[in-house]
Amino acid sequence: MIKNIRYRWRILIIVFIALLGTGVLFQVKEITIEGNTFHTEDEIEKMFFSNVLDKNSLTFFLRESLGIKKELPFVREYDTEFTGVGKVEIKIYEKSIVAGIQYMNDFIYFDKEGMVLESTDVKKKDIPIFNVTGLTDFTLYHKVEISNETALDRILKIANLLVHYQLNIDRILFNSRNEPVMYSGEIKILLGKQEDYDNAMQALQSVLKTARQENVAGEIDLANYKVGDTIIIKRRTSN
Repeated sequence: MIKNIRYRWRILIIVFIALLGTGVLFQVKEITIEGNTFHTEDEIEKMFFSNVLDKNSLTFFLRESLGIKKELPFVREYDTEFTGVGKVEIKIYEKSIVAGIQYMNDFIYFDKEGMVLESTDVKKKDIPIFNVTGLTDFTLYHKVEISNETALDRILKIANLLVHYQLNIDRILFNSRNEPVMYSGEIKILLGKQEDYDNAMQALQSVLKTARQENVAGEIDLANYKVGDTIIIKRRTSN
């Protein structure tokens, strides 16, 4: 009986030493992270390697091979590559900011689905800003909250069209009739009330690019735009 107990203890000790050796041998020691802008490399590293199992190359490899991915709210997808013993390279592809909302002195930037990706007092270059009322709350990595859900849907539709057609728009506001008005440099663009702004945005693509290059100042009225209509810029003359 005593011999059996001793034998079992020896087996357990051997297994424990083997596991400990494996953990040390296959420990992730060198981590390279690329593609991060929202967080530092140290912050990203802690998100990926939050426990002992994560730090083990074998378990990390098995998890990735089985498709058990780390879910990070600001990441669209990521790739991992083992570049050597204990060396892992992670390339992350962050979700893209499509537009922002000015909230007091801050700018709330969100993705195509309205999820807040960043809050800062710095205005980002080439990102359209919506001036809206009714913003009730926002939490990082959650959908921005506006009292009027229909208004948010319209904001997202416009924002995604701006990205799709690569339109250089500085800011968008809603007039007294709740119609979107866009500003691009010295050009004011009236969109009016439409069910779908796709055709108007598509037609605006080439016209706006040329007007910006020529530093044109004026107004474009797309409130009643129909496919095939000629877009006219009412130039503003200086006094």
